[in-house]
Amino acid sequence: MINYNLASIKLDDKITELWKDDEKIRKISTVMNNYYPDNYLINGNVSEVARNFYDPLPGKISIDDICYFIGVRCGNYEKEALSQWFSETDDKVDLLDSIYWEHKMPNWAGSSKSISNIYNIVISPFNNRYLLNLLIATNRRDRDKYFHTIYKLLLEIIDEKLTSIPINPTRKNLKIRVLKNLHIYPAYRYVYFKWRKLKF
Repeated sequence: MINYNLASIKLDDKITELWKDDEKIRKISTVMNNYYPDNYLINGNVSEVARNFYDPLPGKISIDDICYFIGVRCGNYEKEALSQWFSETDDKVDLLDSIYWEHKMPNWAGSSKSISNIYNIVISPFNNRYLLNLLIATNRRDRDKYFHTIYKLLLEIIDEKLTSIPINPTRKNLKIRVLKNLHIYPAYRYVYFKWRKLKF
């Protein structure tokens, strides 16, 4: 981890021809190149297929809900396309996982890779079928978006001291931990979901 104030970084005025040019990624790349010149950036998107991104949400969801999840307009064309996709989904895969893996993740992960690859040399050593199958095969409750049991066990195997380091110690995570301990997090998510105030 690099403790650095990204707001203080000055970028060149050059125009980058990218579909989705992300200033934050360019700043992170600038820091990486300054601190670790001529080094590879190891990408770890394996966690995006090994966590429950949308849980907990209602068991039954509509096409309108899916439009909301993935951030598209709820028009006739979008509904027809998603209805066709929905009819072809695999019953063995949880629907919320399918939505995230096939709709949500490719958009942001694909664009972030295309941007990062411009500024850094990126390698992804985690494209490992055995590892992916192992992570996906775990019980869904152990793939919690915020408190991932499998990752904690992996850290313990490497070195027990690693588990004492706070992971993502943000105010949001602390709030969610309290809500989960009080067993009201599902109700909180449900209300915000129905009000369309939930941010994904």
